[in-house]
Amino acid sequence: MSVKQCIMHIYRSNTEEIARCPPAYNNTQCLTPNEIINILLFGTPKSWQRELDRQAFDPLAKTVTEVAEFMERIEMSEDFDGDRKVAALTKKGNNKTKANNRGSLGADGSKHCMLHGNNNTHNTLECKTLMAQAKKLKGNNGANQKGKGGDKSWKNKAKDKTNDSKK
Repeated sequence: MSVKQCIMHIYRSNTEEIARCPPAYNNTQCLTPNEIINILLFGTPKSWQRELDRQAFDPLAKTVTEVAEFMERIEMSEDFDGDRKVAALTKKGNNKTKANNRGSLGADGSKHCMLHGNNNTHNTLECKTLMAQAKKLKGNNGANQKGKGGDKSWKNKAKDKTNDSKK
């Protein structure tokens, strides 16, 4: 939902629904401008809130209209940047790299690893940490395994201790 739609829904609820609710059934129980701004701020993404802080914009010191206009500008700039990133990715990508990375490229060209998240260096299939953990779990690539039940010394020790306790 866009900022304009959100503010329109809040104003409609404030004037048409809240004013008709008990106990007063009038406009005295409607939301104040500060409460409306708090509702808007609660619904905004964290990136927008960081942008408000970065530009030193204090929403509680402004009117509802000024806050809504500022948020619309942030919304429009995000839409513009989002279109540019998608267009740049489709221009520079070729089918060979897309087939090799299958969904590992993000909208900005970064790769995604299940362990490390979004990054520019590797995807899950190329993750050296995951490969090392898999190799460790596998146990030296299976070279030291003597077959089924090769090393049962731990069972013998446990068995001896229980036999000693029974004596």
